[in-house]
Amino acid sequence: MGKNETMQTILKRTAMANDVHETFLEFVGVQDESCTVGRIFYLFNIMDPAHRRYKSTVAFFITVK
Repeated sequence: MGKNETMQTILKRTAMANDVHETFLEFVGVQDESCTVGRIFYLFNIMDPAHRRYKSTVAFFITVK
């Protein structure tokens, strides 16, 4: 995997890693730290429509060289 990974792939891998369906993930943004730590972070909130006030933020990262 690398910098050319599609957003759909990132969404699916993040959902699988957190044991949730893709529809429960809400994209927050991208944090590019490739200059400092060599990673690009994709941030998502896990949202449950039935319990909107409870949410967690999770990150998926790609290591760049």
